[in-house]
Amino acid sequence: MKKIRLSLFIWLLFLGQAVAGDAFVIDHYTIDIQVMPNNVYQVQEHLDVHFNAPRHGLYRTLPLRFGNRWAVVDGVSVKGAPFIQARSGDELTIKIGSEDTTVTGPQVYDISYRYDAGADSRPDMDVFKHNIVGTGWNTDILDVRFDIRMPKDFDAEQVACTAGPLGSTDTKPVTWNVVGRRITGHTLTPLGPHEGLTVVLSLPEGYWKDARSPQPPNAWIWQRFAYPVSALAVILSLLIWFCFGRDKKICPIETLDVPDNMTPAEIGYILNGRVDSRDLAVMPLYWAQKGYLTIEEDPEGEKMTLCRVKKLGKDAKPFEHTMFDTLFELGEDGTVSSGDLKLLSRKTVTRAGEELESFFGDSEDHAVYTANSFLWQLSVTGLSALAFWGVYASATGALFADFWTVVLGLALAAFFITPAIGLGASLNLQSTATNGIRLWRALVMLGVLALYGLVGYVYAGDVPLNVIGAGMGSSLFAALMVAQVSRRTPYGDKIVARVLGFRNHVLRGEGPSAGPSSRYFELLPYAMVMNMNESWASRFKAMAFIVPAWYLGSRIDDFGLFGERMDHTVNTMDGVLDPSDGSGADDGADGGSGGGGGGDW
Repeated sequence: MKKIRLSLFIWLLFLGQAVAGDAFVIDHYTIDIQVMPNNVYQVQEHLDVHFNAPRHGLYRTLPLRFGNRWAVVDGVSVKGAPFIQARSGDELTIKIGSEDTTVTGPQVYDISYRYDAGADSRPDMDVFKHNIVGTGWNTDILDVRFDIRMPKDFDAEQVACTAGPLGSTDTKPVTWNVVGRRITGHTLTPLGPHEGLTVVLSLPEGYWKDARSPQPPNAWIWQRFAYPVSALAVILSLLIWFCFGRDKKICPIETLDVPDNMTPAEIGYILNGRVDSRDLAVMPLYWAQKGYLTIEEDPEGEKMTLCRVKKLGKDAKPFEHTMFDTLFELGEDGTVSSGDLKLLSRKTVTRAGEELESFFGDSEDHAVYTANSFLWQLSVTGLSALAFWGVYASATGALFADFWTVVLGLALAAFFITPAIGLGASLNLQSTATNGIRLWRALVMLGVLALYGLVGYVYAGDVPLNVIGAGMGSSLFAALMVAQVSRRTPYGDKIVARVLGFRNHVLRGEGPSAGPSSRYFELLPYAMVMNMNESWASRFKAMAFIVPAWYLGSRIDDFGLFGERMDHTVNTMDGVLDPSDGSGADDGADGGSGGGGGGDW
């Protein structure tokens, strides 16, 4: 219960900082530090505080993280006063006083603790850089005095003391003196709210002996199990694929007709394994060819108008009705301009896509993938996340940290794993997408992953490279396997074989001939879904071009030019339908270790 109350206290204490400075003032703040050879400090703080209003006591915050370096604080004690302590993220809070009593006037607080700063990150030298007073205090500190005793000799000329707000390099507000291994000093002027005092001492490399690696607390747990966890993620991913995800090799069944009278959007779903916005964007062209609407464009092709000729028939699919009916509700008198299309809601587009997917997922007769495919994909995604989590926990100690540090880790895992899964889908050996599309997607995803990998490497700090490599590598491998573990049903194998055969007909022109010129317009929406617009038009270049009755626009006398104009029209629709398309370092007075601050409560 005490931990719950303290957590709530940590969240609320910052709300009162604007007025807290009027409630108390620190008359004298004395800090005594005994530095050990391994860069561990035994710290004693003496505070003479005057409360101008009734308060329960003080809180003292000690930061634990400085960029990629982590400090450890233990042995906390407060002389003559009750206190509780709790870690919240990368900060330790010491709450001094009683909830049942308040104090006013002068009060004395003696706080002591052991502060393990760990090894510094400079490869060419050692450094003592400690915030004697952090910038987190929300009140005036009238006088600060410090006494630092170093374990070995050092160059007195390398000592520097700065005071002021965060980032200050001003040495004028403080004076200091070095005698032997002892550094003493005091402020010449009061410190205001959120002003601090830092002591910096450059030391020769090797000054610190047996200093602790400045990694997160308990990071060794994940690092010790990095290889077993990584191996587990790889082995289980392969086992799941081998036992539940392997598909039969597809042999295309050549056909000159559209399989099962599918719409272009359905063909796109079979080819890609998902509904793309472009699959839906081609549908107005399909409806025009069927006689349900006309397409009007200005000579420059900048403005487009869809004019409804008649309503869809009862044989149209549910997703077609959703799109068609909503589309013409945007305009007036059965016409929709390109400006009206911007009003099409994402909810409608999402619902149409879900209705299309449900046709192939909810019915056993039309299910393309087995019912357990999603479960296995989820399992492999979990293995990828587990491997990634090992690296994150090694860098942050997230397993033992606060709620928001864990949430951040889950968010980072999602940002890394999502594009990795997309990369796997693009490289998927069972994918029926064209090689060009797969290569383009792969290059984009690889760029994103490279960026994440760079950020992860910088963020991981002192985590050994072998741990980073094992964790991130196995996480990437498992994510790439997600797309491989969706096994097709017998119907899925059959329909994919027929769709591939139909694609071969459109792409290569296998068969006796392409057919009459009307055949070009009939299959143009399908060619556009398969990104074969140019190859399909090239098969009719020797024929006379006749503009279809459903197109009203600039004069066109070439199949290729007409295909380009329709591609522009589809891209306009795609831009509307695509849901993704929208219309730590140390510095200054809060330096390498220590610092923080406090306030009243």
